[in-house]
Amino acid sequence: MSLFFVVLVVNGRGLLPPAVAFGGGLGAIVLILLVSRTLRWRWGVVLGWVVQLGLVACGLLDPVMYVVAALFVGIWTYCLVKGTQLDRMNAARFGGQL
Repeated sequence: MSLFFVVLVVNGRGLLPPAVAFGGGLGAIVLILLVSRTLRWRWGVVLGWVVQLGLVACGLLDPVMYVVAALFVGIWTYCLVKGTQLDRMNAARFGGQL
């Protein structure tokens, strides 16, 4: 949902043509949804980092996006660390039978 607001900012400030802004934004949203289904595998996490780098690259269009990207990368990193901790805790608790 937040990426939609990024698309609105890029379009509203005239940084890209509307078709490119909305088309690219829709493509990015679909990509994020697809990548979210692959996070159980190591390559999916790597692909998620690539998507995060794409969000950082939005700062080339508008420098304020670097702040937005920093927030999202921070959230992404926290969730990866916490999720790994929870997976290890559950594996120890249930003997790896999840």
